[in-house]
Amino acid sequence: MATAIVEGLGYTLHTATELPLLRRIVAEGQRRAALSREQSRKAAAQLAVPPLGGLLFSCSLEAPFRAAAVFFLAVTGAALALRTPLGPDRCGRARASPAQGRGLAGLRYVRASPYLRYMLVWFALVNGAFAGLGLLLVVLCRGRGASLGEIGTAQAVGSAGAVLGALACEHLTERLTGARLLTASSGLLVAGAVAMAVPGPAPLTGIAYAGALFLTPAVNVAFQHHLVRTVPDEPTSRISLARMTAARSLNWFFLMGAGALADRRGPLLPLLALAGRFLALACANHVCRPASAER
Repeated sequence: MATAIVEGLGYTLHTATELPLLRRIVAEGQRRAALSREQSRKAAAQLAVPPLGGLLFSCSLEAPFRAAAVFFLAVTGAALALRTPLGPDRCGRARASPAQGRGLAGLRYVRASPYLRYMLVWFALVNGAFAGLGLLLVVLCRGRGASLGEIGTAQAVGSAGAVLGALACEHLTERLTGARLLTASSGLLVAGAVAMAVPGPAPLTGIAYAGALFLTPAVNVAFQHHLVRTVPDEPTSRISLARMTAARSLNWFFLMGAGALADRRGPLLPLLALAGRFLALACANHVCRPASAER
Protein backbone atom coordinates (compact mmCIF):
# COMPACT_ATOMS: atom_id res chain seq x y z
CA MET A 1 0.00 0.00 0.00
CA ALA A 2 2.82 2.42 0.83
CA THR A 3 4.49 1.70 -2.50
CA ALA A 4 1.23 2.28 -4.37
CA ILE A 5 0.74 5.61 -2.57
CA VAL A 6 4.25 6.77 -3.47
CA GLU A 7 3.76 5.76 -7.10
CA GLY A 8 0.38 7.50 -7.18
CA LEU A 9 1.90 10.71 -5.81
CA GLY A 10 4.59 10.55 -8.49
CA TYR A 11 1.96 10.14 -11.19
CA THR A 12 0.03 13.09 -9.75
CA LEU A 13 3.11 15.31 -9.91
CA HIS A 14 3.73 14.16 -13.48
CA THR A 15 0.15 15.09 -14.44
CA ALA A 16 0.46 18.53 -12.81
CA THR A 17 3.75 19.44 -14.52
CA GLU A 18 3.33 17.79 -17.92
CA LEU A 19 1.56 20.58 -19.82
CA PRO A 20 3.44 23.56 -18.33
CA LEU A 21 6.76 21.88 -19.17
CA LEU A 22 5.56 21.02 -22.67
CA ARG A 23 4.96 24.74 -23.20
CA ARG A 24 8.67 25.40 -22.52
CA ILE A 25 10.26 22.41 -24.22
CA VAL A 26 8.24 22.38 -27.46
CA ALA A 27 7.88 25.30 -29.87
CA GLU A 28 4.37 26.73 -30.18
CA GLY A 29 3.78 25.51 -33.73
CA GLN A 30 4.72 21.94 -32.77
CA ARG A 31 2.69 21.49 -29.59
CA ARG A 32 -0.38 19.93 -31.17
CA ALA A 33 1.84 17.39 -32.95
CA ALA A 34 3.76 16.72 -29.72
CA LEU A 35 0.55 16.06 -27.79
CA SER A 36 -0.74 13.79 -30.56
CA ARG A 37 2.48 11.77 -30.65
CA GLU A 38 2.46 11.48 -26.88
CA GLN A 39 -1.02 9.93 -27.11
CA SER A 40 0.38 7.44 -29.65
CA ARG A 41 3.27 6.50 -27.37
CA LYS A 42 1.00 6.04 -24.37
CA ALA A 43 -1.48 3.91 -26.32
CA ALA A 44 1.31 1.76 -27.78
CA ALA A 45 2.81 1.27 -24.32
CA GLN A 46 -0.55 0.26 -22.86
CA LEU A 47 -0.88 -2.34 -25.61
CA ALA A 48 2.68 -3.69 -25.48
CA VAL A 49 3.71 -3.48 -21.83
CA PRO A 50 1.16 -5.86 -20.19
CA PRO A 51 2.33 -8.85 -22.30
CA LEU A 52 5.93 -7.85 -21.60
CA GLY A 53 5.15 -7.70 -17.89
CA GLY A 54 3.59 -11.15 -18.04
CA LEU A 55 6.65 -12.51 -19.83
CA LEU A 56 8.99 -11.02 -17.23
CA PHE A 57 6.78 -12.31 -14.42
CA SER A 58 7.06 -15.82 -15.85
CA CYS A 59 10.85 -15.52 -15.56
CA SER A 60 10.84 -14.43 -11.91
CA LEU A 61 8.59 -12.65 -9.45
CA GLU A 62 10.98 -9.71 -9.15
CA ALA A 63 11.75 -9.21 -12.86
CA PRO A 64 8.84 -6.85 -13.75
CA PHE A 65 9.63 -4.59 -10.80
CA ARG A 66 13.34 -4.48 -11.60
CA ALA A 67 12.55 -3.61 -15.22
CA ALA A 68 10.15 -0.87 -14.10
CA ALA A 69 12.84 0.55 -11.80
CA VAL A 70 15.30 0.64 -14.71
CA PHE A 71 12.75 2.44 -16.89
CA PHE A 72 12.00 5.00 -14.17
CA LEU A 73 15.73 5.63 -13.68
CA ALA A 74 16.08 6.19 -17.42
CA VAL A 75 13.22 8.70 -17.35
CA THR A 76 14.83 10.46 -14.38
CA GLY A 77 18.13 10.66 -16.26
CA ALA A 78 16.39 12.13 -19.31
CA ALA A 79 14.70 14.74 -17.12
CA LEU A 80 18.01 15.69 -15.47
CA ALA A 81 19.58 16.07 -18.92
CA LEU A 82 17.12 18.82 -19.93
CA ARG A 83 18.85 22.19 -20.30
CA THR A 84 15.77 24.28 -21.09
CA PRO A 85 14.70 26.68 -18.27
CA LEU A 86 11.60 25.05 -16.84
CA GLY A 87 10.04 27.91 -14.91
CA PRO A 88 7.83 28.49 -13.08
CA ASP A 89 6.33 31.37 -15.04
CA ARG A 90 5.64 33.77 -12.19
CA CYS A 91 4.05 36.32 -14.51
CA GLY A 92 1.16 33.93 -15.09
CA ARG A 93 0.35 33.49 -11.43
CA ALA A 94 -2.71 35.06 -9.95
CA ARG A 95 -1.90 38.06 -7.77
CA ALA A 96 -3.79 37.01 -4.72
CA SER A 97 -3.14 35.69 -1.26
CA PRO A 98 -2.48 31.96 -0.98
CA ALA A 99 -5.84 31.38 0.70
CA GLN A 100 -7.80 33.20 -1.98
CA GLY A 101 -5.52 32.80 -4.99
CA ARG A 102 -3.35 29.86 -5.80
CA GLY A 103 -5.44 27.27 -3.97
CA LEU A 104 -8.52 28.17 -6.02
CA ALA A 105 -6.86 29.26 -9.27
CA GLY A 106 -7.80 26.12 -11.17
CA LEU A 107 -11.34 26.13 -9.80
CA ARG A 108 -11.83 29.77 -10.84
CA TYR A 109 -10.65 29.03 -14.37
CA VAL A 110 -12.99 26.06 -14.66
CA ARG A 111 -15.91 27.99 -13.21
CA ALA A 112 -15.36 30.92 -15.58
CA SER A 113 -15.11 28.78 -18.72
CA PRO A 114 -18.20 26.97 -20.07
CA TYR A 115 -15.91 24.81 -22.20
CA LEU A 116 -13.80 23.65 -19.23
CA ARG A 117 -16.87 23.02 -17.06
CA TYR A 118 -18.51 20.98 -19.77
CA MET A 119 -15.40 18.98 -20.59
CA LEU A 120 -14.70 17.98 -16.99
CA VAL A 121 -18.23 16.60 -16.73
CA TRP A 122 -17.85 14.91 -20.13
CA PHE A 123 -14.58 13.23 -19.11
CA ALA A 124 -16.08 12.01 -15.83
CA LEU A 125 -19.13 10.45 -17.49
CA VAL A 126 -17.32 9.01 -20.53
CA ASN A 127 -14.39 7.49 -18.62
CA GLY A 128 -16.73 6.02 -16.05
CA ALA A 129 -18.89 4.54 -18.78
CA PHE A 130 -15.78 3.13 -20.48
CA ALA A 131 -14.94 1.26 -17.29
CA GLY A 132 -18.39 -0.34 -17.34
CA LEU A 133 -18.13 -1.01 -21.08
CA GLY A 134 -14.82 -2.84 -20.63
CA LEU A 135 -16.38 -5.11 -18.00
CA LEU A 136 -19.41 -5.79 -20.20
CA LEU A 137 -17.15 -6.70 -23.13
CA VAL A 138 -15.87 -9.65 -21.09
CA VAL A 139 -19.34 -10.61 -19.82
CA LEU A 140 -20.91 -10.42 -23.29
CA CYS A 141 -18.22 -12.53 -24.93
CA ARG A 142 -18.33 -15.11 -22.15
CA GLY A 143 -22.12 -15.31 -22.32
CA ARG A 144 -21.92 -15.94 -26.07
CA GLY A 145 -19.68 -18.94 -25.52
CA ALA A 146 -16.29 -17.36 -26.24
CA SER A 147 -13.19 -19.05 -24.86
CA LEU A 148 -10.73 -17.20 -22.66
CA GLY A 149 -8.40 -16.82 -25.63
CA GLU A 150 -11.18 -15.29 -27.73
CA ILE A 151 -12.04 -12.89 -24.92
CA GLY A 152 -8.37 -11.86 -24.77
CA THR A 153 -8.44 -11.32 -28.53
CA ALA A 154 -11.55 -9.11 -28.21
CA GLN A 155 -9.83 -7.03 -25.54
CA ALA A 156 -6.67 -6.74 -27.66
CA VAL A 157 -8.75 -5.60 -30.65
CA GLY A 158 -10.39 -2.97 -28.44
CA SER A 159 -7.00 -1.72 -27.25
CA ALA A 160 -5.82 -1.63 -30.86
CA GLY A 161 -8.71 0.74 -31.62
CA ALA A 162 -7.35 3.17 -29.03
CA VAL A 163 -3.85 2.83 -30.52
CA LEU A 164 -5.13 3.53 -34.05
CA GLY A 165 -7.09 6.52 -32.75
CA ALA A 166 -3.96 7.84 -31.05
CA LEU A 167 -1.94 7.38 -34.25
CA ALA A 168 -4.59 9.35 -36.14
CA CYS A 169 -4.64 12.16 -33.56
CA GLU A 170 -2.25 14.47 -35.36
CA HIS A 171 -4.16 14.20 -38.66
CA LEU A 172 -7.57 14.57 -36.99
CA THR A 173 -6.73 17.51 -34.73
CA GLU A 174 -5.20 19.44 -37.62
CA ARG A 175 -8.37 19.16 -39.69
CA LEU A 176 -11.19 19.21 -37.14
CA THR A 177 -12.00 21.67 -34.38
CA GLY A 178 -12.35 20.50 -30.81
CA ALA A 179 -16.14 20.89 -30.97
CA ARG A 180 -16.41 18.72 -34.10
CA LEU A 181 -14.17 16.06 -32.58
CA LEU A 182 -16.35 16.04 -29.48
CA THR A 183 -19.52 15.62 -31.56
CA ALA A 184 -18.02 12.86 -33.72
CA SER A 185 -16.60 11.03 -30.70
CA SER A 186 -19.97 11.11 -28.92
CA GLY A 187 -21.64 9.64 -32.01
CA LEU A 188 -19.07 6.84 -32.21
CA LEU A 189 -19.61 6.06 -28.53
CA VAL A 190 -23.30 5.50 -29.18
CA ALA A 191 -22.70 3.46 -32.34
CA GLY A 192 -20.01 1.32 -30.70
CA ALA A 193 -22.09 0.50 -27.63
CA VAL A 194 -25.13 -0.43 -29.76
CA ALA A 195 -22.96 -2.55 -32.08
CA MET A 196 -21.63 -4.48 -29.08
CA ALA A 197 -25.21 -5.56 -28.33
CA VAL A 198 -25.49 -7.32 -31.71
CA PRO A 199 -24.78 -11.07 -31.26
CA GLY A 200 -21.60 -12.20 -32.97
CA PRO A 201 -18.14 -13.70 -32.43
CA ALA A 202 -15.87 -12.15 -29.83
CA PRO A 203 -13.53 -10.41 -32.32
CA LEU A 204 -16.49 -8.55 -33.87
CA THR A 205 -17.60 -7.42 -30.42
CA GLY A 206 -14.03 -6.23 -29.86
CA ILE A 207 -14.16 -4.28 -33.14
CA ALA A 208 -17.34 -2.53 -31.96
CA TYR A 209 -15.60 -1.68 -28.68
CA ALA A 210 -12.58 -0.39 -30.63
CA GLY A 211 -14.86 1.86 -32.69
CA ALA A 212 -16.23 3.42 -29.53
CA LEU A 213 -12.69 4.19 -28.34
CA PHE A 214 -11.30 5.47 -31.62
CA LEU A 215 -11.82 9.26 -31.34
CA THR A 216 -11.33 9.72 -27.60
CA PRO A 217 -7.53 10.26 -27.90
CA ALA A 218 -8.16 13.13 -30.33
CA VAL A 219 -10.63 14.70 -27.88
CA ASN A 220 -7.93 14.47 -25.18
CA VAL A 221 -5.40 16.19 -27.44
CA ALA A 222 -7.85 18.98 -28.36
CA PHE A 223 -8.52 19.62 -24.66
CA GLN A 224 -4.83 19.60 -23.70
CA HIS A 225 -3.94 21.88 -26.60
CA HIS A 226 -6.61 24.32 -25.45
CA LEU A 227 -5.00 24.42 -21.98
CA VAL A 228 -1.48 24.88 -23.37
CA ARG A 229 -2.60 27.73 -25.64
CA THR A 230 -4.88 29.70 -23.35
CA VAL A 231 -4.19 29.04 -19.65
CA PRO A 232 -1.21 30.19 -17.51
CA ASP A 233 1.06 27.66 -15.82
CA GLU A 234 -0.38 27.30 -12.35
CA PRO A 235 -4.05 27.01 -13.36
CA THR A 236 -2.94 24.60 -16.11
CA SER A 237 -1.46 22.28 -13.51
CA ARG A 238 -4.53 22.44 -11.32
CA ILE A 239 -6.93 21.99 -14.23
CA SER A 240 -4.92 18.94 -15.37
CA LEU A 241 -5.30 17.46 -11.89
CA ALA A 242 -9.01 18.29 -11.89
CA ARG A 243 -9.37 16.53 -15.23
CA MET A 244 -7.55 13.45 -13.94
CA THR A 245 -9.75 13.40 -10.85
CA ALA A 246 -12.92 13.85 -12.90
CA ALA A 247 -11.88 11.16 -15.38
CA ARG A 248 -11.50 8.60 -12.57
CA SER A 249 -14.17 9.78 -10.18
CA LEU A 250 -17.06 7.66 -11.46
CA ASN A 251 -15.23 4.49 -12.56
CA TRP A 252 -16.18 2.66 -9.38
CA PHE A 253 -19.85 3.62 -9.78
CA PHE A 254 -20.15 2.44 -13.38
CA LEU A 255 -18.22 -0.76 -12.69
CA MET A 256 -20.41 -1.68 -9.72
CA GLY A 257 -23.58 -0.64 -11.50
CA ALA A 258 -22.77 -2.55 -14.69
CA GLY A 259 -21.79 -5.64 -12.71
CA ALA A 260 -24.88 -5.56 -10.51
CA LEU A 261 -27.25 -5.07 -13.46
CA ALA A 262 -25.51 -7.81 -15.44
CA ASP A 263 -25.96 -10.16 -12.47
CA ARG A 264 -29.66 -9.42 -12.16
CA ARG A 265 -30.82 -8.82 -15.74
CA GLY A 266 -27.99 -9.96 -18.01
CA PRO A 267 -25.41 -7.83 -19.82
CA LEU A 268 -27.69 -6.33 -22.48
CA LEU A 269 -29.59 -4.08 -20.06
CA PRO A 270 -26.50 -2.30 -18.64
CA LEU A 271 -25.01 -2.13 -22.14
CA LEU A 272 -28.09 -0.37 -23.50
CA ALA A 273 -28.11 1.85 -20.41
CA LEU A 274 -24.55 2.93 -21.23
CA ALA A 275 -25.56 3.49 -24.85
CA GLY A 276 -28.36 5.72 -23.56
CA ARG A 277 -25.83 7.61 -21.46
CA PHE A 278 -23.66 8.18 -24.52
CA LEU A 279 -26.72 9.28 -26.51
CA ALA A 280 -27.61 11.81 -23.80
CA LEU A 281 -24.07 13.22 -23.98
CA ALA A 282 -24.29 13.42 -27.78
CA CYS A 283 -27.53 15.40 -27.45
CA ALA A 284 -25.97 17.61 -24.77
CA ASN A 285 -23.23 18.57 -27.24
CA HIS A 286 -25.90 20.16 -29.44
CA VAL A 287 -27.92 21.70 -26.59
CA CYS A 288 -25.03 23.10 -24.52
CA ARG A 289 -22.81 23.89 -27.52
CA PRO A 290 -19.46 23.84 -25.67
CA ALA A 291 -17.01 26.34 -27.15
CA SER A 292 -14.50 24.93 -29.60
CA ALA A 293 -11.08 24.25 -28.13
CA GLU A 294 -9.63 26.26 -30.98
CA ARG A 295 -11.18 29.55 -29.78
